[in-house]
Amino acid sequence: MVRDSARWRHAAWGALLVLAGCSAKVEAKAGNEGVEASAEYGQQPDDWDGDDETDVVAADGVDGPAGRIVEGHAWDERPLATFPGFRQFEDGTSRVFMECTGAVDIKERQSPGLLVYRFEGVKVPERVNTLSLPTMHFSTPVQLVEVRQVDGAAELMVHLRQDVKPKAHLKRTDGGTVLSLDFPKYRPHRQDADANMAQELQAADAEDAKSGY
Repeated sequence: MVRDSARWRHAAWGALLVLAGCSAKVEAKAGNEGVEASAEYGQQPDDWDGDDETDVVAADGVDGPAGRIVEGHAWDERPLATFPGFRQFEDGTSRVFMECTGAVDIKERQSPGLLVYRFEGVKVPERVNTLSLPTMHFSTPVQLVEVRQVDGAAELMVHLRQDVKPKAHLKRTDGGTVLSLDFPKYRPHRQDADANMAQELQAADAEDAKSGY
């Protein structure tokens, strides 16, 4: 029953994401014991009013894009991951972000098709949705996003359909840390477009055969 429930929630993610891609006002959210992960389609990216950071590990006090305020709690023994998410903008760019309480050091590692951001000393609470956040229904280089708990840290894993380097912005507030990863407009390779067209033609042929044409 637990496995069926997880499968249902994952399927719901995909359905909600399709709806989100159709309107700038639709926001898809899901979570366990609350809404703690989201994907949404927005009109314009937030204006950047600070210096661009090429290194994820930025100094304290670096300004970042305006966003939600992450509130810390005095009784938290460890910083908490509070809100992973994804946004698609009208200009074709997209953003993956992760919010957590407290001042956090972040380390990046990259391999083909995968970006991993390690939030040192951060705990992923049960209320945060750790199911994969699929983004393939959006026109973005990002395939899916997931958060996982590893030894002594939380990891934000960004799976890519195209190897691109996002622009990382780090914002620190009195209440927490926000990492934003801004991705360029998705430009499919020729072979990807051909493969998609072939799949569409096969689907059309199968539908015609079913209809008796």
